[in-house]
Amino acid sequence: MPNVERYQKYVATVPLGALIVEVADQMRLQAVGSLVVLADDEHPVGMITDRDLTLRVVAEGRDPEKIRASAVMSQPLIEVTPSDSLEHVIEVMQDHGVRRVPVVREKRVIGLVALDDLLATLVAELDEVVEASRREIRSAQRIARVREARREVEDRIYELVGQAERLGDRALEGVVGELETLIARVRRLFD
Repeated sequence: MPNVERYQKYVATVPLGALIVEVADQMRLQAVGSLVVLADDEHPVGMITDRDLTLRVVAEGRDPEKIRASAVMSQPLIEVTPSDSLEHVIEVMQDHGVRRVPVVREKRVIGLVALDDLLATLVAELDEVVEASRREIRSAQRIARVREARREVEDRIYELVGQAERLGDRALEGVVGELETLIARVRRLFD
């Protein structure tokens, strides 16, 4: 299975000390549903999603202008590396019940893998496999038709040879005509 590098995409971030109103504004401006929370040294320390804002701020009636990202983010951060296999990334997502996982190299966020993107890619790859299988089946069916035609031609030739032996020279013209018909049929199979 390929590694995660092929599937990672841009990741939006927010500082650890950002107010929730700023977090929500960043989500709106960047049209994303999650942000990776970064410490002062740019090291990722958590993740905050639109769902976190709904459940931990709005539902609890908290003031988004007084609460910081650090109080709402999910932590510890669940992360993967660029060399991790997709199988591993999917296991991580399942084990931790998350749909997005930051890709981290040397304590820096370099991308984000989202379950929706993985599924879309896997479906596209499955479509390619299905189409390749269809081509193989069509090819196998053509080969089977050619083999069947070959058997028919061989059988008919043996019959014609037998007739020619029984009838002598008079049947030669008929045999030649039959052979030309069979040759034309075989040629059509390969066109």
